[in-house]
Amino acid sequence: MPLAERLRLSRQLQEQAAAKQQQQLASSDSKTWFVYCNQCNVVIRTFRYYCTGCEHPSDGFDYESFDLCLGCFVKRFPADHAHPRTAFARAPIGDVDGIVAFTERMLGQCKGDAQLSHLASLVSGIPAIYEPDAFDDTYVPTQHLDAGSTSAELWNTLATGLHGTTTQASAVTRAIYAPGIKSRIGGCAAGMPRCAFCGSADPALAAALGGFAGGKPFVLTSTAGGQARRQRFWAHDACARGSPEVLVSATGQWYNVAAALRRGRTIVCAGCRRRGATVGCFHDRCQKSFHVGCTGQSPAGLEAGQLFWCPKHADADADAGGEGEGALPQCAACDRHLTSDLMWMICLECPPQPLPFSICLACYESRDALASHPHKKRCFREHLAHSGGSGNSAANKKGPRGRKGGRNAGAKSCHYCCTRTARRWRRGYGGTVMCEDCFSAAHGLGAMQQQQQQQQQDILDVPDASTDLGADAGELEVVALNPFGSLTAPLAEEYSQHIYFTRDICAATSTAQAAPSHQPLGRLQSYGPTDSMLFTLIVDSSYFDIPGRAPRWASHSGTDYHGTWLPQTVRRALLRYTQRGERVLSNFLGRGTDAIECFLLSRKCIGVDINPSAVALSQRNCSFSIAPAADMDVAFRPVIVQGDARSLGDGAWPGAEYFAEAEAFDHVLSHPPYKDCVLYSTNIDGDLSRFPGPEEFQREMEKVIDQSWRLLKMGRHLTLGIGDNRAECFYIPVSFQLIRSYIDCGFELDELLVKRQRYCQAFGLGTYLCVQFDFLMFTHEFIASLRKVPKASVDRMVLLAAQYSEDPGLGFHRGTADTKADAGADSEPGLQRSAVSVAQRVLRQVPPSPINRKSVVMGSVWTFEKHAVHTFPQLCMSRMVERFGRDLTSWEQIDLELRDLCTPDDEAGRGEEDMQVDGPEDADEQSMSDSQEESEVEHLDNGTHAGEYERERQRQIQENREQLLQLGLVSALGEDSNDIAHYRKLLSMPSGTRLPQDLPLALVVVPHIPNRLFSLAHIASYRRALVQITHDASHRLSPSGMLVLGVQDVRDEQGKLWPLGMLVLEDVQGAVGHIRLRLKEFVVVVENGHARKRDDVLSRDSFAEEKCIVGRTDPDIHLPIVHAYYLVFMKLK
Repeated sequence: MPLAERLRLSRQLQEQAAAKQQQQLASSDSKTWFVYCNQCNVVIRTFRYYCTGCEHPSDGFDYESFDLCLGCFVKRFPADHAHPRTAFARAPIGDVDGIVAFTERMLGQCKGDAQLSHLASLVSGIPAIYEPDAFDDTYVPTQHLDAGSTSAELWNTLATGLHGTTTQASAVTRAIYAPGIKSRIGGCAAGMPRCAFCGSADPALAAALGGFAGGKPFVLTSTAGGQARRQRFWAHDACARGSPEVLVSATGQWYNVAAALRRGRTIVCAGCRRRGATVGCFHDRCQKSFHVGCTGQSPAGLEAGQLFWCPKHADADADAGGEGEGALPQCAACDRHLTSDLMWMICLECPPQPLPFSICLACYESRDALASHPHKKRCFREHLAHSGGSGNSAANKKGPRGRKGGRNAGAKSCHYCCTRTARRWRRGYGGTVMCEDCFSAAHGLGAMQQQQQQQQQDILDVPDASTDLGADAGELEVVALNPFGSLTAPLAEEYSQHIYFTRDICAATSTAQAAPSHQPLGRLQSYGPTDSMLFTLIVDSSYFDIPGRAPRWASHSGTDYHGTWLPQTVRRALLRYTQRGERVLSNFLGRGTDAIECFLLSRKCIGVDINPSAVALSQRNCSFSIAPAADMDVAFRPVIVQGDARSLGDGAWPGAEYFAEAEAFDHVLSHPPYKDCVLYSTNIDGDLSRFPGPEEFQREMEKVIDQSWRLLKMGRHLTLGIGDNRAECFYIPVSFQLIRSYIDCGFELDELLVKRQRYCQAFGLGTYLCVQFDFLMFTHEFIASLRKVPKASVDRMVLLAAQYSEDPGLGFHRGTADTKADAGADSEPGLQRSAVSVAQRVLRQVPPSPINRKSVVMGSVWTFEKHAVHTFPQLCMSRMVERFGRDLTSWEQIDLELRDLCTPDDEAGRGEEDMQVDGPEDADEQSMSDSQEESEVEHLDNGTHAGEYERERQRQIQENREQLLQLGLVSALGEDSNDIAHYRKLLSMPSGTRLPQDLPLALVVVPHIPNRLFSLAHIASYRRALVQITHDASHRLSPSGMLVLGVQDVRDEQGKLWPLGMLVLEDVQGAVGHIRLRLKEFVVVVENGHARKRDDVLSRDSFAEEKCIVGRTDPDIHLPIVHAYYLVFMKLK
C-alpha cells in the first residue's frame, strides 16, 4: 500500500476511533471514569504512566493526577513538566483480564499496517500479545520453601523505593546475592529447583524473591523437528513479576512468563554478566538490562509499578523539582551553595546519590576547577533550578461529559524568563508557555497590532501563575500574521504532491505523531556548535568543503525538510555581515535554519515562506526555551509569517506591517528553490518551484529581488544560496542567471564561494542516471554575497555588442597549419592591439581509453593533487581530454597568454621562451616529455628518505603504471585521480604533421590562466579572445564536438570581483547563441588542501570566530580565489 494511502487511511481510522470514543462516553454510565493522556488526549485503555509527585487520589471528581500514554512518555515527554521521568510509575487501567481481553479484541480487528497504527493509538503503546502460561500440575513438591529471617530483613532494608540510595542498595544486593552466586558455582543439592531467569537455586535468595511462582514449575511447549516438546522451568515470583511484559490476574493466571524467558536468554545482565536479564533501564537510549536481584530495587516496588532506571540514568532527568528535599546542592569547587543560582552543571557519569556532582557556571568555565575531575566536560549537562510547569491540566480523570476538575499539578513558568508569576499567559510556537512581557518583546508588535491582539480570546487574564492555560490559548502569532488561515494542521499536499520521502517519515511511529506545531522542543542539549564542530566553521578560501556529513546543533536538522542549507553557512553570513541586535530578513525560510541561527546569535529575524507546512515546521523548530547560561534574549525570538516574497510590501495581508518601511533590514538571507529541482507543492499559487521554465523562474525571482533591494539598507549585504539545474541532459546555469538578475537590479557581487555538496538524498538515483544519459552529477552549489548599491552606479560588466561579432583579423582563428604565436610577429597585427595572445596551439590525437568514458560516475567538482613539475591548468586539461575526448578523433590545445602591459620597448624585447606555456610541439615533444620525467624522478628522490631501495621501487611502480597507460590497459579517470601519467601520454600522441589527416576534430580545450596574472586591463581582451576562439571552434568542430573553456574569477586592483565564469558564459551565448553551441557541463576544479579537516581546530582557544566586516574596505577582508571553472559546450549544428 502506498505511503500516502496508508497515512490517509490512518487519519480516517483515528477519526472514526475518536467518534466511537465520544459515543461510548455519551452512552456510558455517569459513574464511569476514563483516563486520558495529558499530552495527546487519547483514552488510555491498558497502562497509564503517572507522575507520583502529582498523584492525589480521591473518590470524587477532584482526583488529581498527571497521566501519559506509553508513546508520549517515551517519545513526547512534556519538557515543561514539573517532575522528571524518574518520578513516574506504571499502573494498569482496570483488571488484568480486562486488559488481555481488550488487547485480543483489538488485535483481532487488525488486518494491515494502517490498522496497526490505529491500534497503537488505542492501546497507548506497542501492541502486545498476551500468551497464557501453564503450570505442571503433575509436579509433587519435595520440600517447602519459606522465607528465612535473614533474607527477609535484608529485603526490608532494600525496599527503599525510588528514593533509596544506590550505595545502600548495592551493599544489600551483594549481601543477599553472594550466597546465590556461591551456590551457582559450587552446585546444588539434587532435585533443588533453579530459577530459569537468575539461575539461582539458593533457598535463602528464593525466599527473599517471594519463592517460586505458584510453587510449581511452568511448562514451556515448543516444536522441534515437527514434534512437540514440553519442558519444565522454574521462576522466582519476583523474577517473573518484574519482567515488564508479564501479567498476573486476580485468579492466579500468568501471562507471558515463557515469552519473557525466551527474550531473557539472549540478554546479558549488566550487573553479574550472566544471561537471563529481563528488567531493562527505561531510558530510551540505554541498552542495559538486569536481573531483578541485580537492580537494587525492592521486588515489591517493581511489582507496584515503579520504573527501573540504571544507576547512570537514575537522576539524568532530575532537573525539574527534587531539590527541596534532603541535602542542598553545593559547588564542588568553591563550596558555595547553589540554591540561589538559576542554573549549574552536573556530571552524568558520577554517582547521582545522594546528590550529583555539581559545579557552578563560573567554576565550570574556568580551566583549573575540573582539572582533577575524572570525567571530561562532555559528560556534564545543564541543571535548571526552576523548570517550566506543564501546559496541561493535571486532573485527567474525566466523566462522560469530559469535564475536567481539580487544580494544576505544578506551577507554570515562562520558558524564556523563567518567571512564575504573570497576569497574562500566552502560548508561543509549538505551545510554549510565555508571559505577557516576553510575548510582546518577542513580536515587537506595533500599537495597532497589539490592540488587535488584546481582542483575541486566547489572552488569559489571571491573578497568578497557577491558572490553567487551557486548550483555547492558541498560537497568537500564527492567527494574527497568517493571511491564509490557521496553520495548526497543514495538509500533506501543501508540501508536495506525494508525501515527501525523508528519513524521519520512514520511522514506524511517524504516522502516530502529533502535528509538529503542537510539540514544543523545550530546553535543547546545545545552543551552538560544540568544540568538535568548530572545524566546520572555518572559511579561509573560495572553496568550502566539509568531508563527511556536516554536523548540526540546536534544533537544526537535515532530515525533516529537503533542500536546507547548512547552519555553518548562515552563521558565517550573520557574523560577517551583521552585528548583535540588527534585523535580518529571510524570504525563503523553509524549515527555519535562518531563524534558529538569528535567535542563537541575537539577531532579530523576520522569516517568510509561502508554504504553510514550512511555516508550521519553522515555528516548531524555534519553540525551544532559552537556557539561562546562553547569551540569548527573548526580544530576538524570530517572527515567522506566511507570505509571498514577491509582494512583501503589499498592504493587503496582516504581515505587511513588518515590510512597509523601506530599508528596514540590515541583512537578507535568501535560499530560493533551484528552479524546479525539488517540487515543494502542487497547489500553492506563487510557489517558485512550480515554474519549470528558466525564463519564468527568473521573471518571478526578479520580483523577489526588487523587494529585497527595497527592504535592505544601502551598503549592506545579501547572502544568496543557489544551485543549478538540468534539462534534457543539458546544463541550466540557474545560479549565474540569478546572480545576473541581482546585478541588474542594483547589487554588486562581493564574494562568490563554491560549496561542495555531499550526501544528497538523490545520490543513488543520480549515479544511475548520469551513466545512462552521460552527464555529471551536481556536487556543488554557490554562496554569493551581494552588496546593495545605487542602481545608477551598477557596473553590469558586459561587452559591447560589436565585440561579440566574429573577427578573423584578431589572430585567434586557426589556419591550415599549427601556429605558435609571437608577440612581435608582423603577420598578425591584431595581436599587437590585444593584451592577450596565443602562446601555443597544438592539434593532437585523443589517446584511446580502455573503458567507456561515461561509465565512470563523476560529479561536477574535480580535485587535483599539487605537483612540483606540472601546473594546475595542465592537469585540468589532461582530465578534460580523458573525460570528454573520443577515440579515433583529434583534439586541439589552445594556450592563451597575458601580455605584460608595460612599455612597448619592454614588450617587444620579450623572448620566445617567455611566451611559451607548455613545452614545444612536434619534434620537441618527446624531449620535453623525457625532461619532465627526469625532473619528476629527481623530485621523487629528493623527497624520499627511505634509501636507495625505496627510490628504486617507487621508480619501478611509476614506470609500470605509465606502461599500462601507454598500452591502453588501465584508466585512472575519476574526480580525484592522479593525472600525471595521462598527461604524459597526451604529449606522446601524434600531433602536427604526424597526425592522420582523416581524424575529425572532436574537442577543443583552452586551459584557464591563473588569476594572479590578471590585471584590470587584461579582462576585456581576455573575454574577447575567448569569443573569437568560440567562433572558430563552432565552425571546425565535428557534430557533437566539445569546446572546453577554462576560466577563473578575478579580483582587480581596486578589490572588485569579476566573475569570469558567469561573464564568459554570457559572452559565448551572446556570440553564438544556443543553436550552434549549448552548455553541456559545468565543472569546478580545485587543488587539494582546501577541504576542512578535524584537526584544523584542536580547542576553542585556538578557534578564531568570523569577524564583522561592515564598514571595512581593507583588502584583508577578501578570501583567496582557489577554484576555477571549465565550461563544456557541445556543438549542435
